[in-house]
Formats: sequence, structure tokens, C-alpha cells
Amino acid sequence: MIYLTINNFYKVITKLYLDIPYYVEKSFYENYKLNLLELDLKYFTNDEARILVICDKLFCNVKNTMENLMVSNKEREQEKWVYNLSTPSYHYDKKCHYLNSNFINYKVPQSLIGTDLAEDYRVFFKENIDKYGNSENKIAPERFASILINKFNLSESKDEILNEYILKVELKNSQVSNIQEPEQDIETLFKNIDKKMKEISSNISYKDSRRAFFLKKENESFKVYYEKRKKIVFYLFKIYFYLLNKKGFHFNEKLLEMCGLTPCKACSKNRGE
Repeated sequence: MIYLTINNFYKVITKLYLDIPYYVEKSFYENYKLNLLELDLKYFTNDEARILVICDKLFCNVKNTMENLMVSNKEREQEKWVYNLSTPSYHYDKKCHYLNSNFINYKVPQSLIGTDLAEDYRVFFKENIDKYGNSENKIAPERFASILINKFNLSESKDEILNEYILKVELKNSQVSNIQEPEQDIETLFKNIDKKMKEISSNISYKDSRRAFFLKKENESFKVYYEKRKKIVFYLFKIYFYLLNKKGFHFNEKLLEMCGLTPCKACSKNRGE
């Protein structure tokens, strides 16, 4: 039995593609009829529709779906972070303590991403961040923000550096156990999701719906719609995660490793590998 956190499951799903010709991919996902829902996938972006289709197919028939999946070769976005990202792992032991470890890192300023100065920034930041803070023996963070702006010619304001790039990003591990059994039965739950999606999309064309990410910057109503649709997609993803986890993830190790995951060293050691 293999165990995945919901975040790592999401990373796997986003790298998977059905083995269908590229030129029909978009229309395939748009016109696909989900087995468990009546959602019109034309109202979702291609990536959202693809994720929902793959989850639906995995739930209905894991084995056959596995045989028709391809893995994207897109690399992880290390450039956004100061410290190296650890390789995501899959686990053999549901009680493995690494299933509960948190993500801790700092963001690299947006104006540096993709530039030659980004690596110099990482080195300087790691060497100096511990000198600054609000405790008695440390230098005020405002001073560090000013030094970073001047040294690396950052376009971000001091407030942005203080609030977004000096503050530690700490995300709780999504774990396996935090997806509780839904209070409603699955059939009722999916009917309510269908109803909710129809309500929020009743006054929007599917073309505008798919462009909502860009339109939300210009129009508050699109921003509201985009956030609601985004919540529906992620909630659906969590439900699929719950259903697949309940059935047992029958992913083979080769596929997971192709998606960038590695076996947890602690779990492997306990298994005698």
C-alpha cells in the first residue's frame, strides 16, 4: 500500500496526461462527461478539466487508466524559493513521521526570478537572515529589507519585502488523515456541487469562464466567480482524493518516480530495502 499527502497527490495528477493526440486534447477534455457529476467542463480551464477527467477515470478504473497515462517533463519551480526544495516522497508507512513534516522556506523576490542575481540573492539571504528579527539581540527587519533592495536593485517596495519575502513561509503538511469522510453521501454531495456550479455560471459564457483568471484583474465580478470556481475544483479534488484513498492508491512506484517523487528513505529503511 502506498500513501500520499494530498499535496503530493495533486503534484502527481498535474503531471499526468491521457495518451491522446495533442490536436484533440482540448476538445476531448471540454466534451468529456464525468461519471459521477454533470459538470459542463467547457466552463473550466483545460488544466482544471484534465485534472477532473483523470481523477474521474482513476476512480472508475485505476488499472486501465494507468496504462493510458503519460507524464509531463516540466521541472519543479525551484527558482521561486531561497532554499532547495526537497523531492516529494511517497510512503509505505501511514504512520511515517515525514507524512507530518511541514514545508518551511522563503520566497525569492519576483523581480529577481530568472536573472543572474537570483543565486547571489539566495546565498546572501541564507548567510544573513538569522541576524535580523524583532528580538532584543537582532537587527530590525526593516534594515534587512533596505539592504536587500539596494544590494540587488529590487523593484519591490520595502513593505512588500517585509510582508512577502522576509517572512518565513510555513505550510502545514496536508497529510493523509486530514481528509475526513464527507457528512453527506457521495451522490448527494456531487448533486450539490453540480447545482452550485450551475448557479455561479448561470450568467457567464463558457469562454469568459475559462478566461476568468485574466478578466478578474479588470472586473470584480470575474474575480468573485474565479475564486468560487477555484474552490469548487479544489473541493472536488479533495473528494476524489478521499475516494481513491479509501479504495487504495494502486499507483506503481515507477509512475510516481517519473512524476518526480522518490521513496521515503525512512519507510524504505523500515521495510528493509
